[in-house]
Amino acid sequence: MDILKKGKKLATAGKHDIVCGGGSSVPIFTSKSTQTQLLKILLSEKCSFDCKYCKNRCSKRGVSLKPEELCRLFNHLVRKGAVNGLFLSSGIEKNVDKTMEKMLRAAELVRKSGFEGYIHLKVMPGSSRYHIEEASRLADRISLNMEVPKKTYLSDLSSVKDYNTDIKRRFRWISEQDVSHTTQFIVGATQETDLSILECSNRLYKDLGTNRVYYSGFEALDDTPLADSEPIDEWRVGRLYQADFLIRKYDYRIEDLSKGLVKGMMVDEDPKVRIASEVLDGPVDPSSDPYEEIIKVPGIGEKRGKMLTNMSGISSTDELFEKGIPKKSIPFLKINGSIQSKLSNF
Repeated sequence: MDILKKGKKLATAGKHDIVCGGGSSVPIFTSKSTQTQLLKILLSEKCSFDCKYCKNRCSKRGVSLKPEELCRLFNHLVRKGAVNGLFLSSGIEKNVDKTMEKMLRAAELVRKSGFEGYIHLKVMPGSSRYHIEEASRLADRISLNMEVPKKTYLSDLSSVKDYNTDIKRRFRWISEQDVSHTTQFIVGATQETDLSILECSNRLYKDLGTNRVYYSGFEALDDTPLADSEPIDEWRVGRLYQADFLIRKYDYRIEDLSKGLVKGMMVDEDPKVRIASEVLDGPVDPSSDPYEEIIKVPGIGEKRGKMLTNMSGISSTDELFEKGIPKKSIPFLKINGSIQSKLSNF
């Protein structure tokens, strides 16, 4: 099989493992963001690990690329203008050390070939501190999949990985490096609650300086032990991203987020609306209340919050509509000292 065919197969095999912006590879090699078109690919689809959700679990057969082949494939696609960045992950063929050595060798060759653009390297569970340091030196961003928020849940998915040692300890090592780092949760593969996921995300952001947390909805794949599992609600991942945004951008507390949940789970409703109904002492007065309170109003983000903070003499909701304030914000705002509408009206 030639390098191009192997590359297509490994890009397809990696679409469930590689998440950097919430989507799989389309077309087969690439995922577009605002600035970067990535070659998202596995170095090998063979894997000695036994993750119950994974198509490549305990697989001794499959396609692999040598580091030199990966470099040639990537440079070929760069020259064609098909990609301008690399996202590299891999199945763990024999052991973690050998896998990381091959991935680092591939990244080193890409750098030595003259490529100075974006590289994202996946760090394998149980990687050595040295390999994490090398990944940080070569890549613009590195990531280690958290997968689940607690040790008990990981035990349900794999007999090989140890949550405290292979994941949490390595994450602390990653946080010590001068490099952007991210992680990913698999939502719905176990009986975890959304609250436990958000609590873990909060710790990653606040304590370990994680740049982004991504959420990937569990998909029951054929020929895996979880093939007959129930699918998750389609909206669940989207609501987690909304709640994550409140943590990451608006510094919401977990105590406040939990008030928008039912038995620790998201509901299919804007979490900012649910939380505002519970935690705001009353409608916010833009003429006197601080910016930190104003941005807790549903429909009000940083831009609108700053605009309202600097406005005075607002006399009617029509003036707010003219400034782009949405209807869903009105029940939470006080104009000229009076409430404009009841929440039940919306």
